[in-house]
Amino acid sequence: MSEPLGTPVPGQPTNGPVLDPQSPSGSDSPEAKPYTPPATQADLDRIITDRLSRERAKYADYEQLKQDSVKLKGIEDAGKSEAQRLADEMAQIRQERDALAAESLRRQVADRKGIPTGLAGLLAGSTEAEVEAAADQVLAALADQQAQAGPRAPKPDPSQGKAPTAPAAQSVQDARQRYREKYTTQIERNRRG
Repeated sequence: MSEPLGTPVPGQPTNGPVLDPQSPSGSDSPEAKPYTPPATQADLDRIITDRLSRERAKYADYEQLKQDSVKLKGIEDAGKSEAQRLADEMAQIRQERDALAAESLRRQVADRKGIPTGLAGLLAGSTEAEVEAAADQVLAALADQQAQAGPRAPKPDPSQGKAPTAPAAQSVQDARQRYREKYTTQIERNRRG
């Protein structure tokens, strides 16, 4: 069963010519030209332009098909009863509600478990228990990743390198006392002189 493509299977009829997988054009005809690479950039540009125009021709009626699809949708909707249209709208609204409820549940569990907001989308499940189990798995994966990364470098202390400052005054009396201690000699000189 592992014959190359185009090889006839014994005992089964063939529907048309058998292609030789070794030939570049896929046929055994003597008119087949061997492949020659383009000689100039102009030749390559011409080959690419021809190929693009063939591809564009395949999809030339795409806009018309889109318009026909919209018209068909309108005709189908007109054929539906008012009750059927309302039922379809109700089903769509329910789907949107369920999607929003699931997103809300994921965010609530992520907040409760301390998972970063950007990772809340990783939580899967339709019930709270399933989402919490997924949250536990995410937390375990984060812990493993942090353990493999090793200890973090300490954050710099912005107060390092500054001159020590006096403690803040607790009351007016404390401030007066510190002032007297600091400037006692100056005050005494002023009184004498």
